[in-house]
Amino acid sequence: MIANATRTKIVRGLLVAAIVVGVAVDAFFAVVNFYPIAPKPSRGPKRYVVMQLDAVQAKWFQDNILDDFNDQANLDVQLIRVDDDAQLQPQLAQAVKDGKDVVGVTLPLVQIPRALDAKLVHPYTDAIAPKRIADELGALGPSVLAPGKRNGEQAFLPRMTVVDVLAYRVSKVRDAILHWTQLRQQIDAVLRAVNGHGLPADYELNLSPDQWDAYDLFVMSYYWAHRKYGGTAARPRVAHRTGDTLDGQLDIAAGLYGMGATDATLTQFNSRAAIDYFQWEALYRAENLYPSAMYGPKPFEDDQVVALLALGEIYLAPIDALDAFTLHGGAHAGAQPQVDDPGDVEFTELANGASLALGADFHAQRTSPSFSFRQDWVWALPVGTKSAEVGYALVKFLWRPEIHARECEALGMLPSHPDVVAQRVSRFRLGWMTRIFDAGLEQAIKGKAVPPALVDRGLGSQYAQLWTAIVAGGMPPVPETRIAERLTAPPPAHRPEPPPLVAHTDAGSAAPKLDDDQAAAIDHPVPESDDWETDAVLDIGSAAPSGAKP
Repeated sequence: MIANATRTKIVRGLLVAAIVVGVAVDAFFAVVNFYPIAPKPSRGPKRYVVMQLDAVQAKWFQDNILDDFNDQANLDVQLIRVDDDAQLQPQLAQAVKDGKDVVGVTLPLVQIPRALDAKLVHPYTDAIAPKRIADELGALGPSVLAPGKRNGEQAFLPRMTVVDVLAYRVSKVRDAILHWTQLRQQIDAVLRAVNGHGLPADYELNLSPDQWDAYDLFVMSYYWAHRKYGGTAARPRVAHRTGDTLDGQLDIAAGLYGMGATDATLTQFNSRAAIDYFQWEALYRAENLYPSAMYGPKPFEDDQVVALLALGEIYLAPIDALDAFTLHGGAHAGAQPQVDDPGDVEFTELANGASLALGADFHAQRTSPSFSFRQDWVWALPVGTKSAEVGYALVKFLWRPEIHARECEALGMLPSHPDVVAQRVSRFRLGWMTRIFDAGLEQAIKGKAVPPALVDRGLGSQYAQLWTAIVAGGMPPVPETRIAERLTAPPPAHRPEPPPLVAHTDAGSAAPKLDDDQAAAIDHPVPESDDWETDAVLDIGSAAPSGAKP
């Protein structure tokens, strides 16, 4: 009996203990369920990077790059974006004034001297040992690292290289190839008035876009400006950036180099290359081949060029590879195409240069290869940051091959990491994307870095003002002595004020827009329903320049 009583007490004790354990377990899981996310160590204070991105790109970069970095490093780095590269330094200064710890800013290389003078940034080597940088980033290779070198040390860290490619409408090029000869006599007559002969001997419009030259562009431009589309009057269909801002300055200066200018001749405003370039530009103006918005008082910049390409108002223009991705769209879920038919847009290298003047063999007297400036961008270390190591860790993260490839694919950055360049065919499987990269990489080989004198000495500003005086001013292409004389008296350079800062909290699509004045300078777009295999409907009398005498 005693043994049974003892056994009963033991069993009862075990049951009570089991119940207590069960209640404790239930209580534990109740607490866990009440806090579904396990607590993590604090990510510390917010830190910031300042970059130029549009709203869609910025959201993608925060969601897919910075948040990934934050998760891996247990940090909280946030993006401050600006629309215009001229806003980068003012925004950096404002963020620091507001007490934000900015750990990095991306700047075009041409802005570095001014940022140093303003004591906004300083070299990474002030905070990170040069040998460490060399050891950890040396695999990128000399060509990637060179732009950021100062006195043999890696003062600034590489971000990207930007070059222009030529965007064009495939259907409109096909139309020109099929029908341009209907205007051959008129084109010959226009050119004969300038060079005494007309088109070069045995000329035919080149069927390979990567072999186009200045004559091919003129033939297509003239044809499109006299072609009725959708039953509307003919109008100009090609453009490039203009105005006394960096966009316009670089496009105009690149045109000079595309005609054979060099760093040595850049300060010679009436050089042979400059005369050749401005003579072509004056001819485009005289024949009304550029939209009048290019001649307006406001700069005609990237956004306007992309908008006109997207609207189907222009059929050919140089744009940088980043804008090419914006125009085409589809690189990631948030990147909607800006153009109505992405399959109708293609990309190639810029055209080869050729003088209007012909030699004894009736071919261009002077020729030069395709050219685009390489605009190198670097990461700079903001003065006063308390987190130089965080900024440096972020740059190293961005240069991991898989992260670099992810950025290239989504943002249109030209591949620079040696591994990604070598593997680009397998990494980037979309045909249009590969063609942009191939055109950009080939263009980068044929180009050169922006000469410091263009910005530091204001030469770009002077050439931009000369373009306004000669081209927008309607100076005729002949006699060339008149152009040469005007080039001998360049106006003084000036530095335009940066655009005002805008606080960005948006994450929506940044569709291209035209302001009222620019919209008024073009005709309203119409549906393009022409059958390209039928005869073209031409309008020979409709292309007189706006305000020109008949």
